Amino acid sequence: MWLTLILFISITGIVLGLNRFLPFRICPICAGVSSTWLLLTAASLAGYINGEVFQPFILLLMGGSVVGIAYQGEKSLDWAGRNTLVWKLAVIAIGMPLASWAAAGASIKVLSVEVIVLALLTYLFFVKRGGKTAEEMKAKTSGASKLEEMLKDCC
Repeated sequence: MWLTLILFISITGIVLGLNRFLPFRICPICAGVSSTWLLLTAASLAGYINGEVFQPFILLLMGGSVVGIAYQGEKSLDWAGRNTLVWKLAVIAIGMPLASWAAAGASIKVLSVEVIVLALLTYLFFVKRGGKTAEEMKAKTSGASKLEEMLKDCC
């Protein structure tokens, strides 16, 4: 358990620090959770840790990633934001069994697919949000905020 906590806190802190320099922001908690279970899975496959001992932690963190995907999708994707219940039900109903299957059938091939899927989701949710890059969204939001401030002083 301590290894899991140390990994999670370390990765979260690193991403928090990196966000100062990146042109987009990545959720430090999302990165900490997903990177921890990916690293624990890789360490288990490589024989560095006992997979049976760490499997409950891996499954718990994978479940957290599924819920995080449901949450981030709602914020990042227009359709998911308009249909939150359907989106969340679909992600959790599909994601939980997939996470369980992936953990039970852990292999280098499955781990590779997990890395690719998480990289695509990171791009979709944090770099390019809803068809727009994070930079475009920030500019749009700041422009809208300026307009709102000007309208407050209007009357």
